[in-house]
Amino acid sequence: MLARGSGSIFVVPLLVSVFALADGRDEGSPTDLEWLRGEVGAGALVHHADGRIYLTELLTAETVHVGNGNQPEFSPDGAKFAWIDGATAKGRLRRGDATIHLIADEVGREGGVHWLSNSEVAVVLRREGARKWFRVSLDGSQAEIPELTALGTGGYECDVRQADDGVWSYVADEVWRTSDGRRGRVAGTCSVSLSPDGRSVTSLHDDHRTAAIQAIRPGGVERTLRWNHGGGFDNHRWASGSDYIVVVDEVDQESKDVTYPVVMSADGQRSTRLGNKGFARHGVYGDFVVGDGVGKGWLAD
Repeated sequence: MLARGSGSIFVVPLLVSVFALADGRDEGSPTDLEWLRGEVGAGALVHHADGRIYLTELLTAETVHVGNGNQPEFSPDGAKFAWIDGATAKGRLRRGDATIHLIADEVGREGGVHWLSNSEVAVVLRREGARKWFRVSLDGSQAEIPELTALGTGGYECDVRQADDGVWSYVADEVWRTSDGRRGRVAGTCSVSLSPDGRSVTSLHDDHRTAAIQAIRPGGVERTLRWNHGGGFDNHRWASGSDYIVVVDEVDQESKDVTYPVVMSADGQRSTRLGNKGFARHGVYGDFVVGDGVGKGWLAD
């Protein structure tokens, strides 16, 4: 269970989570998906590798190429996903109609694309010579988010969330900020992301074998994650709306430059590879969502 609290930043005793193969072999993460299917049934991974977007359904473990771009993210209900392609934000339904829709243009790539509901996203747009955060509906309507713009307008591995109390959390370039006046540096050096509730931030340490989850708002989590497979891991991101974290396994039996997306439980007890491998020099990033992905159409909330 994730720790909760109230008042000032809630710090729990440090928990150490170990990812390891049952027989202790020193190699990459496991490939057995049955534990994950047993826990969640249906689900899906969307990730980029080598400039391409891939979708993998958990039940079939089949991966399809859906377009070009990077930084994909699922909607809260798991029925849609969006990504950045050059200076545009694009998206499509996970199942059924495979039409790719243009969500917005003149998008700042370093801001990424982040779902605020099942019918709107937050992106950085260039307007009147400045970069600002906007709430963009799938029907094309846009509204500026000044309180988020005040926190920052993108950077290395930018992530944003709005908590249930309306407070925005923002992290990029190893620095986190919140719209209720909190700020600080992440515990690690890179690979930053926010928990789905916006109350915790993750970061990777230099050894690529240890990551930190730290509380940045009341109700946040404090935890240390350790990778005990062979090699190391990178580019971990807290999955949308679920207690799973998508990471990149850096181990490959044939090439040190090849990486694999891996889905692991947020308590650190299990992990497994899922999806296509890619070259490390181009980066791999992904998002995982629970559910069958059945939706009501692109514009439906």
